[in-house]
This record gives sequence, structure tokens and C-alpha cells, in this order.
Amino acid sequence: MKNILDVMTNKVRSKGKRRTQMTVTKMKPKSTFAILHDKDLKNIYHCVLYNHHAIVMYGKWIVDPLFPFCIKRSEKYLRMSAEMELHEDTDLCISLAYKYQKIQQK
Repeated sequence: MKNILDVMTNKVRSKGKRRTQMTVTKMKPKSTFAILHDKDLKNIYHCVLYNHHAIVMYGKWIVDPLFPFCIKRSEKYLRMSAEMELHEDTDLCISLAYKYQKIQQK
């Protein structure tokens, strides 16, 4: 959680260094598993679930405002956040996502 706040408020930079540049991409995901199993763990995903609940995925963690702690980034815990029944398809869990990606500095 601290890393997420540091990136969003640009506290990770020292005095005199440039702000962290991030690109934001709004996307309608074709697959929940594509976001859940993203290999680049430095991307931050702000996801709106099908039950209109919002979560953040960063690194190996899911930040859900209903829990006082971070939960592990896995299908089991994503289904728990979305309050899905056993017969519902996990692949349709995320209805909208915003991807925050760091811009490479030259």
C-alpha cells in the first residue's frame, strides 16, 4: 500500500529529480486472467468489478477497501472481492480497468 501511495504522490523522487511520469490507459478487458496474471508487476491496475466495487492490483497484491490489509493476487481472492457465486464465470469479473504504466525516462 505504501508503494502505491508513493507512486501516486511522487514521493519516490529525491529533491531535484523529475516527477514519475505515468501513462493511464482505460480499457475494457477481454479477459480477467490477462490482468490477473500480468507478468509486469510494476503496472498498477485500478479495476471496477461487475458488482460496481473498485479494487487496485499492484505487484503480488490486491488492495480492497473492504479489508484492513492487502490480499494475495489470485483468482480465489479476486472472486471473494467480487462476491461471486461458484457457478459464475471468473473471466467476466472485471468490467472496466485503468492501467497505470511508468514511462521510460531517457
